[in-house]
Amino acid sequence: MTFNVRGCGNSIKKGRICQLLNKGKAVMCFLQETKVEVMTDDIVKSLWGSMAEVEWSAKGSDGRSGGILIMWRKNVITPVCSFMGNGYLGINASYRGKNCYFINVYSPCFCADKRKLWYDLLLLKSRWIKGEWIVRGDFNAVKFVVERRGRIDGGRRGVMEDFNSFINLIELVDVLVLGCIHTWINSSGSASSRLDRFLISDGIIQWWKIVAQCSGSRDISDHRPVLIKTSNLDWGPKPFKVFNTWFQHKDFICFVKSAWDSFHVRGKKFFVIREKFRLLKEKLFWWNKNVFGWVDLQIEE
Repeated sequence: MTFNVRGCGNSIKKGRICQLLNKGKAVMCFLQETKVEVMTDDIVKSLWGSMAEVEWSAKGSDGRSGGILIMWRKNVITPVCSFMGNGYLGINASYRGKNCYFINVYSPCFCADKRKLWYDLLLLKSRWIKGEWIVRGDFNAVKFVVERRGRIDGGRRGVMEDFNSFINLIELVDVLVLGCIHTWINSSGSASSRLDRFLISDGIIQWWKIVAQCSGSRDISDHRPVLIKTSNLDWGPKPFKVFNTWFQHKDFICFVKSAWDSFHVRGKKFFVIREKFRLLKEKLFWWNKNVFGWVDLQIEE
């Protein structure tokens, strides 16, 4: 689970986080904006439920601003080392015999600082020993205009392009979202954005049989928790669906060609093709909704 908790000091928030972790039988938890300068075993115990089961690594807040915490189930994940920088905290660990990198992101607000964070993460991935990667947290950025509501984007389009470029270059996948796509909403409800997400290496997607990332309820924070959904039996929605009625629309073929040509993805050939189909699926979802008003894509291929 990843969750921007906006402070985890009061008992109500601690209890809610503990409830979410127990319900989801979590192996790892990534919290942002803990607002705790010095994390302690007592605080971690109140969040996880038992110190006998958990280990942790934390980056302290600057006063009441920021703070990042990673918690993981003891004897399931074996840490090798931890590392941190401006806007992130990570651990290199062994999980079921595989070398993995788990990184918790709490992105700065300023555009230049976001770009510096993305550059630092790309540099890390190029320098570390080969392994599986999961980068998750509050990226404070969106990939598309539809992921932001109630705000004028203007100069943010350049940030969106750079964020998409970062995801392509780091070769991680932003898997399907179930539930509300907007993970942050302001107090008045007039603005919302998808700021929180998981970016996952293809190896982990196949290994864990990940089918989606799911947004939870918004209650103790202005952010929603996001959890990974896995399944050994039900793989959920197939990766690509088509309505026969789409082909009857005069603009459909032109739309698909235009959308496909607009995707600039770099990397290995398989990665490029897979990412282009994933991006096309997202475009088709919104085209379908705007043209036909349908939102259910669970139709036979």
